[in-house]
Amino acid sequence: MAGEIQLNSTTMATESSGSITAELDTIRPNTSNGSLTLQGDSSDAGVTGLTIDSSGTVNTTTAKVTNIQATSGQSLTIKDEDGNAAITIGTDNTAAGYLSLNFGSYHGDSGQAGSGTLTGNTLDDFEFGTFTPTFANFDTGNGSIFGIYRKIGDMVTIYCGFTLGSTSSFSDTMHTIGGLPFTAISPTGSATENNINCLMKDVSTSNYHGFARVQRGAATIAYPHTDSIESGSNLISSSTPFTWTTNDNMTVFGQYLAS
Repeated sequence: MAGEIQLNSTTMATESSGSITAELDTIRPNTSNGSLTLQGDSSDAGVTGLTIDSSGTVNTTTAKVTNIQATSGQSLTIKDEDGNAAITIGTDNTAAGYLSLNFGSYHGDSGQAGSGTLTGNTLDDFEFGTFTPTFANFDTGNGSIFGIYRKIGDMVTIYCGFTLGSTSSFSDTMHTIGGLPFTAISPTGSATENNINCLMKDVSTSNYHGFARVQRGAATIAYPHTDSIESGSNLISSSTPFTWTTNDNMTVFGQYLAS
């Protein structure tokens, strides 16, 4: 038969177009260097094919690849020219990260006049998730609380808050909000702590703006208050900045540097 290929007494037929109409379990090279080259359509000058060397490594320079899939249950790793893992795609969106750029991917001073270096500006962490904030001297009761965050490098953005239910209550001033997802840096010298914005909403009247700060070396927001000057008289409480009732709510939003 024209177009027939004989392999160890097993016949594989090909169509006139060159398409294989039978499946093969294994193809092994039979050359002195032990490599196998898969050549693309010779009419496409940009495709030189894939070469599989004796160690099983696939090499290509100008071949066109549209789909790469790892074996079921395995991660997929792309290595650099020195054999170091550069990009790893995890299995089934695992908690360790579906896509990991092992070498980093961002140079902040590219094309700019500055002192940054590739190592110093490597983007080595990106994640998002939820956390459970703890509001001091506040009993959620049948109300609700929430907390979400985004972390890019060491910069953390948080958004959290609570809504009062009919059984929610304050026992004293709310001097802290704990449970942040990451511990803040501990700057030296006269460096100040990060400011955080607060919004208190009385659903029957209006909104009240306030401020707070992330404590150094802690995962805590300190002294949410309703005035530009922080004092004990304007800390959040059952009657400050208004008498809290069902469906009144407070949201907290801001950024800080993680340690």
